Amino acid sequence: AVQVPLIMRLPGGARAGTRIGGTVGQVDIPATLVDLAGLPPQGMDGASLRPALAAGTAASKPVYSETLFPRYHFGWSALYAVTDGRFRYVRAPRPELFDLATDPAETRNIADSRTSAAAAMDHWLEGRVSAAELAAPDEVSPDTREKLQALGYIGVGTVAPPPGLLPDPKDKIGSYEDLKRALALLPPGPEAQEA
Repeated sequence: AVQVPLIMRLPGGARAGTRIGGTVGQVDIPATLVDLAGLPPQGMDGASLRPALAAGTAASKPVYSETLFPRYHFGWSALYAVTDGRFRYVRAPRPELFDLATDPAETRNIADSRTSAAAAMDHWLEGRVSAAELAAPDEVSPDTREKLQALGYIGVGTVAPPPGLLPDPKDKIGSYEDLKRALALLPPGPEAQEA
């Protein structure tokens, strides 16, 4: 979810510099650009925000986001979130709820004091998160893996999640930072030496 004004900067365009308030999904941005280019955005995952530009405000709707990175790469819990108006709820082993109006940096978890809001948003997420999404990622061929590694997309292998409750990624930030520092100490690969 993107909690920033949608800004259209079409040089010389009639709506250049237009700012639209509200929360929009990143998935809607490509569809909007395709629509503004005069092409139909059919078949795209997102919806065009052109009506929001015309209305001057984005429609208020829940925006879903997720990261499976901690689960697939470290065996930690996946994170799922919904942003709806002034609140962002993160489903994690220890759920988080943030009031974006008073805490835009998301530093104060208010899930314990706003239990009804957290429960409602968790219920909304329930309909979007399925067990199928938690399946192991598809294997790729060794050739494709090598090409992705050369581009920097693959740094560490996937980890099979352990049985039972998975660790909360926020409890593992220190371990992740240690891993990043260790990886930075590795000598550059042959691709970097040829450059």
